[in-house]
Amino acid sequence: MQKIYGICLRKDTKNPFLDFIDYNAPKIEEKKLSKKEKEIFRNADIIIDIDEISDRIFVLPVKSAQYSNLKVIDDKLYYVRRLEDDRKLFSYNFNKMEETEVGNYYNYTFTPDGKHVMFKSGNDYYINKVTEKFNTKDGKINTSQLVMHHNPKEE
Repeated sequence: MQKIYGICLRKDTKNPFLDFIDYNAPKIEEKKLSKKEKEIFRNADIIIDIDEISDRIFVLPVKSAQYSNLKVIDDKLYYVRRLEDDRKLFSYNFNKMEETEVGNYYNYTFTPDGKHVMFKSGNDYYINKVTEKFNTKDGKINTSQLVMHHNPKEE
């Protein structure tokens, strides 16, 4: 079983789950960076404070399970949770600090702007606006005319 972990990259970023940190957990030794590695971090668009970074690791307060397909859109983390043979899509809202079951989907992708989602339900595919729950009443993609030409010998 797995959990979902995160890390605050900057010292001035507040840990969203400070109350959930296990202070008795063994500390992870920090790796000392070379001058070249430090220079790479300084020139990046993302600012990462390496000092005491292991103290800024947090665990999302979700069930232990197998997790996959993690994606962040705005203030939500979307992920597929698998418990035995049951796979479902969930979102975790960082502003409300709560988890929501989105539905029985595990194949999904967002548009680059994060406003629309394409997902599979059963044998059908849908494209919808991103909302709390994905809608299978609208946005079904007609795949009846889809033809695939496949010749394994030519591949």
